[in-house]
Amino acid sequence: MSMLTRVVYGLFIAVLGVAFTLYTFGLVIAAPFLILIKNCNKLFNRNTLGSRKLQNV
Repeated sequence: MSMLTRVVYGLFIAVLGVAFTLYTFGLVIAAPFLILIKNCNKLFNRNTLGSRKLQNV
């Protein structure tokens, strides 16, 4: 029984470790793309506002 619990706890800790590393690497990889998307949206919003102003004039 103790061997079975050791195996179960080992697998549980391994799964947690893998999930944590994937999560952190995912954040590190995804963060720059999210920042770029936000900046692109800001530029796009500015351009649309500018074009609307030009159309109104």
